[in-house]
Amino acid sequence: MIGRKSLRFRIVMPTIFLFILLTAALITVIRFSANRTIETFIHDDIDAKQSDMYQGMTMVMDELNLFYSRIVLSDAFQNLIADGDLDDEARREHFLSVMDQVGMNEALFTDVLFKYDTRQVRTAQEDTFGPIPHAFVQRTFESQRLIEFFGVVDDTSGRPHLLFSKRLSPAFGEVEAGGLFFYVDEQVFRSFYDTIDAELGHTFILAADNTVISNIAGDHVGDRIYDAGLFTFDTLPGHTVQEIDGEAMLIIVNDSRTFTNRYHLEWRVVSVLSHDKLYASVVQMDRLNLLLGIAMAFTAFFLSLRVAKRITRPVRSIITRLRTFTKTGTPPEKQGRAESDELVELENTYDEMIEKILELIDTNKKKAEAQRKLELYTLQMQINPHFLYNTLDTIGWQAKLKNQPEIEQLVLALAKFFRLSLHKGDKYINVEEEIELIGHFLEIELIRFPDKFTVTTNIDENIRKEKMLKLLLQPIVENAIKHGIAELDRKGHITINAIDEGTDIRFEVIDDGIGFEPGAQHFKKADLDTMRGYGLKNVDDRIKLEYGPTYGIVVDSKPKGGTKVTLRIKKDS
Repeated sequence: MIGRKSLRFRIVMPTIFLFILLTAALITVIRFSANRTIETFIHDDIDAKQSDMYQGMTMVMDELNLFYSRIVLSDAFQNLIADGDLDDEARREHFLSVMDQVGMNEALFTDVLFKYDTRQVRTAQEDTFGPIPHAFVQRTFESQRLIEFFGVVDDTSGRPHLLFSKRLSPAFGEVEAGGLFFYVDEQVFRSFYDTIDAELGHTFILAADNTVISNIAGDHVGDRIYDAGLFTFDTLPGHTVQEIDGEAMLIIVNDSRTFTNRYHLEWRVVSVLSHDKLYASVVQMDRLNLLLGIAMAFTAFFLSLRVAKRITRPVRSIITRLRTFTKTGTPPEKQGRAESDELVELENTYDEMIEKILELIDTNKKKAEAQRKLELYTLQMQINPHFLYNTLDTIGWQAKLKNQPEIEQLVLALAKFFRLSLHKGDKYINVEEEIELIGHFLEIELIRFPDKFTVTTNIDENIRKEKMLKLLLQPIVENAIKHGIAELDRKGHITINAIDEGTDIRFEVIDDGIGFEPGAQHFKKADLDTMRGYGLKNVDDRIKLEYGPTYGIVVDSKPKGGTKVTLRIKKDS
């Protein structure tokens, strides 16, 4: 009896102690990891929602530009400019007719004012807004920017609006100086806050001079913030926790370089959120983890006792049988299956279960891989809708302002591009056809941006007929124009190289554009989406799927030093 207790003590007590120690360590690690994960998720979630707000603001700016284009390209607008004999009432009726024809979005634009020479006409009543300062009018007439922004102005009812303007193109020779002024309702921008819970705090848009452009609460719009140092960070997005009016507040500030560079608007999105409300789930999880840890400790203690009893039971049975044998000299009669047989059966059942699980995992993996291949192949067969839209828009513009031969050239280039890109549904084309496809694409781009850049193509002769996945180079060349060349104030140059490297083919697309941070280096696959858009990531995924993980895209760039994109594929054996 004493020996049996001693054996149980020597086996059970270390097991219980080790089980409790490991449980406590596991709870601690889970608690720490969960808290860090939740904090990172909160920051990333707010950053993503603020980025969505920039997309909404970009849509407003794009709509303003498209609206301006529809106005100035309409025949009715040109007739308004040409007819100088109209009185004020007739001129306004004519201008309202122009707005009806081009489709003025009254939910976005409260008023549109047209100033040219010494005359002006607007859609709203004259007393709705005050006069526009002469300095801003003159700045508009002389502007070279895509959009000019004045600031926040109130109508007669005190409702805030954002005033934008665009200079009238010099192509209208009848006007010495002119411009269109757009009043955008500030409530349009508030609709972009829907993704951020207003109960957690407030979110607003802050201009470079610390003026509130828009506020989720609708107050203080147009006011200047004098403690704006709270919203200044060396790098953006920025996060900090500050005590404001006795409450801990999480301050998250974000900007968009693309939005700023395109429209020259130094706007920041600022969210001032209650730290306690935002992290209430973290505090609750800490309490739950503590309770869970205590419950698991007690559970572990009692389960350890039960498991230890089952472990020692076969030992006691063996001891009993041995004592019986020593007393009688004959082995005791076996009583059914030994308890250890059940453990073996359990172990065998567990092994069978693991085998089935592994089979299911392998089956699901194959299905997921097949689905991924299908999705990537589908993406390969799609045509970039933005490129199609811009091309058709260019055709319409050329039809309005230029002669028929240029339009014919553009349409033919577009048709050739589609013919090669679709290629009867084939997945592959040869290198020579890929370069020809790029040539048609560049022909279209040069019509859109005349004399904006030149192109040099160098191809090793012995790889011209090598097969390759189609539409690998077009997204890279498009990025070079869109992100590198388009923002230059000089003529750019693009070099396309196709180089034979034995069993591989190396393509290089080099531009002398504006480049980008963080400097010349090789980027990982995960960086491609952040650096230059979804197109590069799609191309990199397609290459790796087709040729293997050692092939793909490498991006080298530095600010004002241009960009070099290297693409490596395997020759078709």
